[in-house]
Parts: sequence; structure tokens; C-alpha cells
Amino acid sequence: MTYCIYTDTDATETTPDHVFSLALGGCNAFCVPCDTKFNSFMGEDVDGALANDPLMMFARRNADARGHSKTAPVPVWKNSTFEGRPVQVTWAKEDVRVWDAKSKTVLPESTVAGKEMTTKFTMDRFASIRFVARVTLGGAYFIYGDDIRSAMDCDELRRLITFNPSSAKTDPAFLNSSISVVDRFSDELNTNADLMMFKALCEGHDCSTLIVVPHHDSISFHVGALGMYHGSVILPAITKKLPIDGLYDVGHVVWIENKKLERASLRDFAGRFYKHVTGECPPPPPMT
Repeated sequence: MTYCIYTDTDATETTPDHVFSLALGGCNAFCVPCDTKFNSFMGEDVDGALANDPLMMFARRNADARGHSKTAPVPVWKNSTFEGRPVQVTWAKEDVRVWDAKSKTVLPESTVAGKEMTTKFTMDRFASIRFVARVTLGGAYFIYGDDIRSAMDCDELRRLITFNPSSAKTDPAFLNSSISVVDRFSDELNTNADLMMFKALCEGHDCSTLIVVPHHDSISFHVGALGMYHGSVILPAITKKLPIDGLYDVGHVVWIENKKLERASLRDFAGRFYKHVTGECPPPPPMT
């Protein structure tokens, strides 16, 4: 049997779980063991919900991030209207195709160029929250191993992964939760300087990124997929139980670039970001 961090069990049957699914910029080097049945649930209900997000589809298309099916991701807006008639808009990388539902034909470019269309789609706020929780739990176990199990309450993240918004308002586990969650739509992103910085770091390149920052009595995780920030979670933690001395004392960053796993200290990662933005090396830290 093999331990599964997501179910907190010694599972009889496990498969490698891509902490970032392949469809969301993952790679085979960033995996942890997972109960096979639960892995299937996360692939369909957690990763699948975000992979099909209307905005996420554009990032997937631009990165050609394909899942296990190997199908090229192409955004399709079905609930659209052009000149009062229903149409379907396909945002291929090479061109935009507008399919007229009434005539069952693709409208010529000369017909639609420069004219307005309207589209309605639904954004699932909880898709990002559940995804951030699963990346946090799997990523924390990948980085810290069994030490993370005693350093923080992993059950908080497990509950978020299976989050049901309809029952959360009456569930004592959520009402008494000690976890702090910020998602891509949170107002705090406009007022909290730290969150603004981590959002910028996640969006500073077209990679899938996990940033882990240990504090005195808590630990924070910040998650981006294919250059899009999706959220942060902060949990109470006994960080002295974690191997965070030396290089990774202020934070640890794991990211996937060109389907290759990369790791660095938060200092080094932030320095790279500074140089990418300004073209200059970061200034030395102030003298103490």
C-alpha cells in the first residue's frame, strides 16, 4: 500500500497525480501518489472544471496545454449572438470562426469584421478555490514530504478540494475553519500589497507556479496556472517542523516551464522576476 496525501490513507491502488494536471501546464516530474479513484475525481471535477473555464481556455490554447486526450485546446463560446441571431464563436489560434446556427454555415470574415457580438458565459468562482487547495496539498507534500502532515492541518485543504458551496454555510468544519482563502476575484488583490506581489510573480511568465512562504506560525501558498493567478491560502502551521533553513528560509518556488520542472528559493525567483521586468539585476539587500 502507498500513502495518499489527498485522502490521508494507505491506498491499495494508487496512480501518479500531476499536481498541476497536464491540461493546466503540468509535467510528469511534478507528481505525488494518489488513490486511483480519488485521482479520477480530481481530474474530472477539480482540474476539469478549471481547464474548461472560459478564460483559462485561452491560456491553454496559447500554451498548447493538452490533457491525456492530446486534444488541442480551442476556446468555443456557444451562447453568442450576432445581429440578433444565435452564433457559436471558435477562437482558434490562427483565426476566429463565427458559425451561424440558423444557416449552419461559417460566416465570411467580411460579414463579421468590425461588428459587435455578445456572449454570455458563467465563471465558476469555486473552480479556482478547489484547484488552489489541491495544488497546495499535493505541492506541499512534494516539497516537504511527511513533515507537512504534522506541521499543518491538511484536513482543511481536503475539505476545500471537495468543497460544496450549498452546504458550506451550515457545515461546522467551514464555519470554524482557520484557513484564509483568496481567489482570483477577491477584492483583497487590490488592497493587500503582499498578495499583489505574489499575483504578479505568478503572472510574470506563462508558467504554472506554486509559491510557498513559511511564516512564524503559519504558511502561505500562492498558485498560478499557465500565467494566470488563481488564488492563495494561508494556514496556521508549526513551521519549525519544516526544513526551511538556509536557501529556502523565506520561501520555496516550484514552476513548470517548457514542460520541465524548476525549483528555486523565493529570493532567487523574485530576483529573476525583477530582472525580467526591469532588465537590471536586483539591488543588494539593505545593510543591517
